[in-house]
Amino acid sequence: MNVRLVAICSGTISLAAFSPVASATSCFVPATGLIQDAINDTSRSCSEILLRSGKVYNEHVIIPAGRDITIRGLGTSPAILTEADATAPLITIEADTPSGPGRTVRLENMILKDNDYGGVVANGGSRTTLEIADVTFQNLKRADADGGAVAATVKRLDIDESHFLNNSVTVGDGGAIAVFAASSTFTVDIVGTTFESNAAEAYGGALRIVEGPNGNCEARIIGSDFTGNKVVAGGDAAAVGGGIAANCGVLQLEQSEIAENEVSGDRGYVSGGGLFAKAQTLILKDVIIRLNSLDVLSKPAPYDVAPGGVASIGATSVLIEDSQFLGNTGSRMGGGLGIFDAVDVDIHRSAFNNNLSTDGRGGGVAMSNISGDIEIVQSSFYLNS
Repeated sequence: MNVRLVAICSGTISLAAFSPVASATSCFVPATGLIQDAINDTSRSCSEILLRSGKVYNEHVIIPAGRDITIRGLGTSPAILTEADATAPLITIEADTPSGPGRTVRLENMILKDNDYGGVVANGGSRTTLEIADVTFQNLKRADADGGAVAATVKRLDIDESHFLNNSVTVGDGGAIAVFAASSTFTVDIVGTTFESNAAEAYGGALRIVEGPNGNCEARIIGSDFTGNKVVAGGDAAAVGGGIAANCGVLQLEQSEIAENEVSGDRGYVSGGGLFAKAQTLILKDVIIRLNSLDVLSKPAPYDVAPGGVASIGATSVLIEDSQFLGNTGSRMGGGLGIFDAVDVDIHRSAFNNNLSTDGRGGGVAMSNISGDIEIVQSSFYLNS
């Protein structure tokens, strides 16, 4: 019997007095004005740039180092930022200064679309937080680079209620987003966001997360959907994570769906039709993994771990609760779920139905080299093959 004791202590609570935070200087962009002019206006030192409802801005915006900036669209119709003839990303966030306080760059209530050099490129650095809220990224591309819509090297990335549609990279990672750690502590939070029809040629059809050499990465994806994204690679190139490819210490997904994503590769490392996770801790709660597929064109491939739904590599702990793996197809070792080189695995109240591993090993679930305990409780396995 396990007993948990919770100590509740009463005592005196001290309240510290804080100085009031200085209010932002808001600058409204005139009807014929440019966003960049408002950013560069040294007379007002604008920290909040307000855009007209529904207005189309054709420009490339540079956010200088060391600046806290919010760019916000007003009204019910989002402002649109596009530059069809561009030779640079729509928004570039320059690297933060070597010393000084942290800074935050926030984008809100906008549409970024139709640019062949990407949406946002943030070389922010170890003190930069990038916040994105109610922004649509659509038809953004990058060649020989990562992150079709957002490429960010930052301390923290927060995305809320946004949409990533039909973005892509060639010879790169993260069709929609590629985010890389810029500090020893690194956090990614994605809430209420959709990723649809994005494509990459290496890792992460929609989302690529890469922690730094010191680890300490935490990524949380809540209430978000990844649908119809893909990774297609030929020859010896890797093709990994049709929806998500994450190298992160802690990866947690809740109340989300990963569906109809695709990985297709040839002779390289091919794994994770829906999700590829190289994480010390992998947590899936109330997640639907359905109709994802993985195809290895040439056999044998150098790696024998090619699950169609989810691939987990090298985890100390895998926890799956109240989740469904439905109709996924993998090439080898796991149609629905493959767990490899792990310590402890716990699967509770989950369903594995109609998944297929084309080599006949682990249609529903495949596990290999598990050194600790495996616990499967109140879960169903139906018509897997």
